[in-house]
Amino acid sequence: MSPGRIFFPALLLGAAVGAYFARDIKDAATRPAVAVAQSAADAVAADRERNLDPDERLTIRLFKNSQAAVAFITTTEQRLDFWSR
Repeated sequence: MSPGRIFFPALLLGAAVGAYFARDIKDAATRPAVAVAQSAADAVAADRERNLDPDERLTIRLFKNSQAAVAFITTTEQRLDFWSR
């Protein structure tokens, strides 16, 4: 069996599953409880932002405006030195 015969059906299945869950996530994010929690968090963040420089406020605003499209990934790498084994 060629890789193309497996890849394309898997791709279509992945797209269908992703579209299904994207709709559910959007519905969950627009519920009133989520909106209340976000507004409470925004009020606390506004108090903290009063003592920040304009550059820091711009950076925070940039991340808030693009948070739906940003994935925060932490990458670590572990190296072994030849001499310290």
